[in-house]
Amino acid sequence: MNLKRYLPVVAIMLLFSSCVAKRLLTQSQMQTASLREDSTQMANKISSLQDNIATLQTNIATLQGNVSTLDAKIANLTRQNSQLGQQTA
Repeated sequence: MNLKRYLPVVAIMLLFSSCVAKRLLTQSQMQTASLREDSTQMANKISSLQDNIATLQTNIATLQGNVSTLDAKIANLTRQNSQLGQQTA
């Protein structure tokens, strides 16, 4: 007779504990999916930034080549100007 009195209480406890566990499982699954999406987005962003770095490094090398070419032209024009100055003096 005592068992019949506790049976509804035990049934309610089991019902609530399984609902809580399922809710926690669902929340964990949603959080995992969200974190995976964030991870994919970060990986794509990293790849994009690495491409940008490579492009910028190429641009830097090109600009450094341009500077060297212009320095050589300046040196040549300075030399020519100096020679012209000596000829007219």
